Amino acid sequence: MKIKEDETISRSGDFRFERRRYPRFSVDLPIQYKINVSTNRNGRAMNLSEGGMLIHSLDQVEIGQYLKSRLVFILDSEMNTIETDAEVIWRDIYFNKAWGDHRCGVRFLDLSTKDKNRLKDFLMDLSSESPH
Repeated sequence: MKIKEDETISRSGDFRFERRRYPRFSVDLPIQYKINVSTNRNGRAMNLSEGGMLIHSLDQVEIGQYLKSRLVFILDSEMNTIETDAEVIWRDIYFNKAWGDHRCGVRFLDLSTKDKNRLKDFLMDLSSESPH
């Protein structure tokens, strides 16, 4: 059986095994994104890795859709911004369909070397703060 990068496999009852290339970190960061050439939309990145992120938004997106995203975070007392193209690899309705609360997982497609290094530094900083 072939397993995709972010696929979770359920084996025998309550046990779940995950195969991911990069560890994920819980965050709550503002994000702006565009779908196609639309205007900027706001959302929240709720988890983050070197390979992608989980986005909460008011917009429902489709699997395979491309987003231009801008993520803002603080590292070493400085505001940092990472801009990237991303592909929606999964989606679902999260809290309340009537309110329009949606979430989706995106995979980063095009991170500059500078942004990749900033993201790695930010994630390393998060990992040093979390209890082990």
